[in-house]
Amino acid sequence: MQNGWTSQRGTTLMELMMGLMILTILTSVALPGLGALVGRFYTRSAADDVMYAADLARSRARSNRRAYGLQVGGLGVDGELLKVTVRRGSGTSCDSAGAGAGKGEVVFTADYAKDNAAGNPYVAIIKRAPAEVSSPTVFLCFKPDGRVVRSDTELAFSGPTDAYLAGDVYYELSRVAGTTPVGDRLQVQIGYNGSIRLVHGRDLTKLQGK
Repeated sequence: MQNGWTSQRGTTLMELMMGLMILTILTSVALPGLGALVGRFYTRSAADDVMYAADLARSRARSNRRAYGLQVGGLGVDGELLKVTVRRGSGTSCDSAGAGAGKGEVVFTADYAKDNAAGNPYVAIIKRAPAEVSSPTVFLCFKPDGRVVRSDTELAFSGPTDAYLAGDVYYELSRVAGTTPVGDRLQVQIGYNGSIRLVHGRDLTKLQGK
């Protein structure tokens, strides 16, 4: 007859070592995939910020009847770290939505550059198209009628050399470690008509303009 107590034994050192060995093996297998997943998440987060900024500029331009400027990056060179800024113009001219004293009022920012205040990971603009968006003085201008134009001329961005819609702008983003891209690359397409979407695998060298 038992007294109601169940006999138990402790974990042996051998069992503990075997458990640690299995855990180490599983961790070593899972970590590379986990790193890629994290890199993909941060890149998608940055792409979402670009799309949100574009949608904000588009909707505010229509509702407020003003020009809104969207600056993606600042240096205009491939590999620069991402910073997104939306500015509200004082009128319908693109010049009023630019940076500088007496110019556009900042209504949204997202920073993925080095030592950013938000603590975001580093995400770079790997490529962009058409060619004129590589100029640090040219930004996307959202007009009250729904068009997205060059800030300097208020005309559509140049047409591509391949069968894509003229006037559309593309940014290819990637998480980076130092200067090395990490994980998937995502492309944001901002259309001449204000449409915004994620695309994949576009050859941006064919979209540099005629």
